[in-house]
Amino acid sequence: MQTNKAPQIASLYVGDLHPEVTEAELYELFNRIGPVASIRVCREKASRKSLGYGYVNFHNGKDAETALDNLNYTNIHGRCCRLMWSQRDAGQRKANNSNVYVANLDKNIDNKALHDTFSVFGEIRSCKVAADALGSSYGYGFVHFDTEEAARDAIAKLNNMEVGGKRIQVCLCENRKEVSSNSSSDFTNLYVKCFPADWSEETLRAEFEKFGPLTGVAVRADAQGRKCAFVNFAKHEDARECVNEMHMKDMRSPEDQEKDEVEVGTDGHPLTRLYVQRAQPKAERERLLKHQYAQEAAIKSKSSVCT
Repeated sequence: MQTNKAPQIASLYVGDLHPEVTEAELYELFNRIGPVASIRVCREKASRKSLGYGYVNFHNGKDAETALDNLNYTNIHGRCCRLMWSQRDAGQRKANNSNVYVANLDKNIDNKALHDTFSVFGEIRSCKVAADALGSSYGYGFVHFDTEEAARDAIAKLNNMEVGGKRIQVCLCENRKEVSSNSSSDFTNLYVKCFPADWSEETLRAEFEKFGPLTGVAVRADAQGRKCAFVNFAKHEDARECVNEMHMKDMRSPEDQEKDEVEVGTDGHPLTRLYVQRAQPKAERERLLKHQYAQEAAIKSKSSVCT
């Protein structure tokens, strides 16, 4: 069962939304549970494009609890939405002592399957399998428990256990570097995203050459028009150290870090923290794209509620 004690403000976070989902559609879905006070789909200021998440505010906590129990993972426009309490306590959101990192997941394990596997150990605040825009899993995920005791119990019981045909690795998020997914033993080229908008090629070079000599830096735009970069080191050891130190680093000012809401991308990565990982070789990217295209039709044909 998903529920924990309802907060005073009966507000739910709704994530993993399809870009075409509107406030009207969410209202129609959630108002079946009880009277809805307000609904907001968060959008980019300039283009008004959906950011893929929003908030539903109920008049009372009981209705919000019922919605959380019954509507989590409901399929809307081919995507299963993800519900959790809207958490405005920055300290609780940042706490890693109850946040679990799960690696080596079978590609068929989705958010609901991950939630069902871990919920036996305690109440879950949020559960997310990192995936691309088409819903294809990257093979890792995060489970944020309500208590540290539940998180440590899950780690003790499930680490190195076989789930879905694969032996998973489970640890606290603060220890996730120990189970890094950078499988190549000699990579030197890094893929970087989620860096500040005002960073130039020169800024990136200055930040990354602290770890060792660079052979190249290139800034590009991804499919959504957001800036990304490739940073190539001369030595693998320097690239590996850079990943360990820079991945998930918050480059915002201390004032901005205290803001309530943290946006999360479709791959589950916080958009306010640097993403620094091994750049996939061309052949590997092509294999992934073929898999994505093969999955697209299946994703669009899912039933109205994921089971």
